[in-house]
Amino acid sequence: MHYEFNIDLKPVWHKPPPPIKEPYIRKSLVLAYQIEDFMLRHKIESLTEFSHRANITPTRTTQIMRMLQLAPSIQADILLAGDKKLFKLRERHTRRISKEPFWPRQEELWKDLMSHH
Repeated sequence: MHYEFNIDLKPVWHKPPPPIKEPYIRKSLVLAYQIEDFMLRHKIESLTEFSHRANITPTRTTQIMRMLQLAPSIQADILLAGDKKLFKLRERHTRRISKEPFWPRQEELWKDLMSHH
């Protein structure tokens, strides 16, 4: 038995998937880690020196780097959680939390922040 048939093979163009949108607060925390890594690799000893090299104000650099002072559990939430509320948050929302030295208190402030957004 033998079968023959024609197949019209047209090129198929697939649209690339849309870019994945990340919460701004997540991007800010990742940026803080990237700045820290850059400073270590290039032996930059001060945020002021980094700021001048990166053409960012020292104040803004400090604000971003303060995110590294957040409790590990908060950083994990920012980096890994799929909570849609993260899209409403910015780095500035974490400033008061990052100034609190006691991690359990930071976690309370974080829960409060997340419940209001």
